[in-house]
Amino acid sequence: MITQKLKKYNFSACSFFDRPNSLKDGFIIRFKLSSPVTELNEPEIFSVPDAVRGTVRLLTLKEAGERWGWNENYTSYPDENGFVPVLECEIYLNVPYHPERTAMKIGVPLTLYNANDKDMYLLYDGMHLCLFSDGLLINENFPIGEIKNSSDAPEVKIGGKTESIAFSHDISAVTTSDYERKLDKGIRYYSPAGHCSWAGDVVNFWYDGVYHLIYFFDRHHHGNRFGGGAHFFQQLTTTDFVNWTDHGPIFVLEKPWQSVGTGTMFHWRDKYYFAYGFHTSRNIPDEHLYGRDIYEQYRENGYTKAVSYDEIYKAGKYPNGANLAVSDDGIHFKMMDKMFHWEENPSVYSFDNESLMMCIGNGIWNADSPVGEWKLTNPGFPPCGERSSMRNSSECPSFFSKNGYNYIIMGLTGFWRTEKDGETYIDCAAEGHDIYDGLLVPMAVNCDGRLIMAGWLNGIGWGSVIVHRELLQHEDGSLGMRWLPEDRIIKKSSVEVVNNHAKTSPKQSYYWEIDVDPAENGAVEVTFGDNCTLRIDSALREVQISDAGSGRIPPIHEKIHEYPPEQMNPWTLTDTHVETRNFSIANVDCAKKPYTVRIIQHFEEKMNAFLIDAEIGGERTIISNRVGARIGEIKAETSGGAKITRMDGSVI
Repeated sequence: MITQKLKKYNFSACSFFDRPNSLKDGFIIRFKLSSPVTELNEPEIFSVPDAVRGTVRLLTLKEAGERWGWNENYTSYPDENGFVPVLECEIYLNVPYHPERTAMKIGVPLTLYNANDKDMYLLYDGMHLCLFSDGLLINENFPIGEIKNSSDAPEVKIGGKTESIAFSHDISAVTTSDYERKLDKGIRYYSPAGHCSWAGDVVNFWYDGVYHLIYFFDRHHHGNRFGGGAHFFQQLTTTDFVNWTDHGPIFVLEKPWQSVGTGTMFHWRDKYYFAYGFHTSRNIPDEHLYGRDIYEQYRENGYTKAVSYDEIYKAGKYPNGANLAVSDDGIHFKMMDKMFHWEENPSVYSFDNESLMMCIGNGIWNADSPVGEWKLTNPGFPPCGERSSMRNSSECPSFFSKNGYNYIIMGLTGFWRTEKDGETYIDCAAEGHDIYDGLLVPMAVNCDGRLIMAGWLNGIGWGSVIVHRELLQHEDGSLGMRWLPEDRIIKKSSVEVVNNHAKTSPKQSYYWEIDVDPAENGAVEVTFGDNCTLRIDSALREVQISDAGSGRIPPIHEKIHEYPPEQMNPWTLTDTHVETRNFSIANVDCAKKPYTVRIIQHFEEKMNAFLIDAEIGGERTIISNRVGARIGEIKAETSGGAKITRMDGSVI
């Protein structure tokens, strides 16, 4: 069960008029359409020149996937005729430092929201551009700058498809109330409410019996605020990994320049802290940012310590880099308005509730207090870019430990561990002994002896669904992984399997179990329609998923060396786990003995995709995002002496 804590908005206390005053300081527009959208044209429903415009369109599926339609995820919501009727609202801005940024748009597919029977509300307050339906926020973007039109009595044009329209400036009169939505499902493949809402980078944390998962709430695949993201953090919690609560934002963005980056949650001296980054450079030029000043402080003193926003503003600059928020309950946080480092993705960890460690792109830092003094104690580790054999980025470091072994996941490709009770880190990823199974920028945490990992899937754009794994520690410190056991698979009905072959519905989810006697050099191939094949190769100790009919894909630790260092970037690699489509995993030792492969063939309507998620022998997992796939059958075959002794399937 998942409980989503949402807000209902009430506009009844706002005073509405036929014509607005100046729109520069904000406005609310209440409107309703006179009839459904049925023609392939673009009628204007209202406009104020150089201020705001509303339109409706009927899009073909091809048009729905182009330009801003892709950001809005229109193609997942066609009507019965294969078209997508949409409502779009656009404001026109003067944006400081970026004259090329002139318009900001949000839209909704009208197959989900009926603008003929109920009033829609468009709100702009200088910080937010929001659409509401039935009291719920259904889309949002984050403006910066000012409305171009400065008229005190702007001209209003009203189109023929508009049944009613009114304007208000009483933004402060809008009220909210708490609203809960219950989802009778597990946490597997979770994304937040909304047709274009996704989860991006995650941060997990365990304290006092509670698992916290903080994630980037993303709309428009990083497209908010002109591609700058303008993300904020939401939090899921659970005490049993069965029942979850999505509490909504841990804090709200307060200034138009704010664009947050990932960090970590930690507990220190009876309070919860969240260390996070500000990516202010996405909107403000570097010369106006305070990061260089913090760096000069470090060069002069040998440490960094927190600087208040008041001091930064007095210097005529904006905060960026590493910042802090604090909480008494671990749910509701307040920004401390203090910047303590220039790095934009700080990962801070506490030890025995006293000493602190920060892992960032240029070394390990230590301090006795979250606000500093932060001192560099292990420069150059973890290595990044050309200094790393796997060319990993400096983003999203994740430190965790168990039974005397310490581990660091780094960026998209880096993974290190120590020997037992040792201090020297081994580059496991360089030999293919990593834990990347298709999840992007995964993070892991020790939950009273259990290692729980989470990440998100690539394949449709930046941000999608969250996936959890449990890491399994072997005696030598190496790690395997399995599905989260508490996330039960609910079987609705069995599927007829004949000679390891079954017919499937192209928009239905399935669960499969296949028992395999692998033989010494055997292999098993499970093919899903004409889309993709999962291959488990006992001789090579590799598992790969690829387009149906393709050959072997080298694991990334082999493939990465094909690229010159100056051209190497994990995001540019093809056929690797970074794409979450076609890739292979090395050192799958459980494939050398009889094993069961469990497969979830999950249809995700919101993504218009099948997720092929496999667990091999209870010790290794792999997941692939097959966007746009239509799978009508599944078949399993063997080679090299391998045998399938059982294959069962169920609708889930």
